[in-house]
Amino acid sequence: MRTPLVSPTPRAQNLRGRCALKAAPAGAIHRQGRWTVRLVYIGLIVAFTALVLLFKFQNLDAVTVSLFSASVTLPVSVLVVLIYVLGMLTGGCLLALLRTLVRRARQT
Repeated sequence: MRTPLVSPTPRAQNLRGRCALKAAPAGAIHRQGRWTVRLVYIGLIVAFTALVLLFKFQNLDAVTVSLFSASVTLPVSVLVVLIYVLGMLTGGCLLALLRTLVRRARQT
């Protein structure tokens, strides 16, 4: 049974056969909401990708990084991405270590 989007007035209930009230198909509103969310996600992904590409093309200058006797020359954008990935790895490892320590402390 379909449910109308608006509740019919008493007059509309009396004129059920002649009433022009249309009911939304079951799940139509839910499907429309999914598409809206997908479009928002796609828009965010496109905007983020555009910002990353803009950052990359704006920062093509070379930078030399030295550690002890080794030195590496690479674009600023590549250096920033490498530092970001290194931060993700070290942060993830630190978080896993802290979780393990807390779990062991609770067991004893």
